[in-house]
This record gives sequence, structure tokens and C-alpha cells, in this order.
Amino acid sequence: MKNMDFARTLVELQDGRPCAREGWPPGQYIVIMRQKMISPKSMVAETDEANRVYRATGEFEFYFPSKVPLPVQTHFALRRSGSVEVGWKPTAEDCLSEDWRKV
Repeated sequence: MKNMDFARTLVELQDGRPCAREGWPPGQYIVIMRQKMISPKSMVAETDEANRVYRATGEFEFYFPSKVPLPVQTHFALRRSGSVEVGWKPTAEDCLSEDWRKV
């Protein structure tokens, strides 16, 4: 598979395709782009109602305890093995590297 620079990687991420750096352990780290959304019903207090809404619509309608929806902007996430996701921002090295690949 041909490696890409970050400009091409960004296009792939915007199209919903996960990518990773060549030097990262295979399958352990991938970058994805999460689209703008309303946050899950609360990382603090998830309810049965949130699960019911998700099953019915396929979309999370999460709120924080004040019951006010929290908008989340489009962002990068790093998915680590075990399906753990953390926010991620590319370093200068990531942006200048030409060893990106589609996963």
C-alpha cells in the first residue's frame, strides 16, 4: 500500500477513512475524524432513556446533568487497541511526514 503525506491523509480522514502512521504498531493506533454532533447524554450519568433513543435513532442524544445538550465540534480522535478513543492533534512531525497509510 502506498504511503501518503498528511494533506492526502486529511482528505481520507474527512471522507471517513481511518489512517495511521507507518511506524505505529499495526492495529494499535489509528486516527479517525469525528464529525460535529451533540454529545452523549452524559459521560457522568448515562441513562436507560439515552440507550432507548440510541437504539431507535442510531444517534446519541447525551446531555450533562443540567440536561443541556453539549455540542461537540468536528475533531480528530486516536483509537487505541481495545476501542479506547482519546482526542488527538497532529504534531509538526505528523504533518510533515509522508508515511501515512489507510487502515
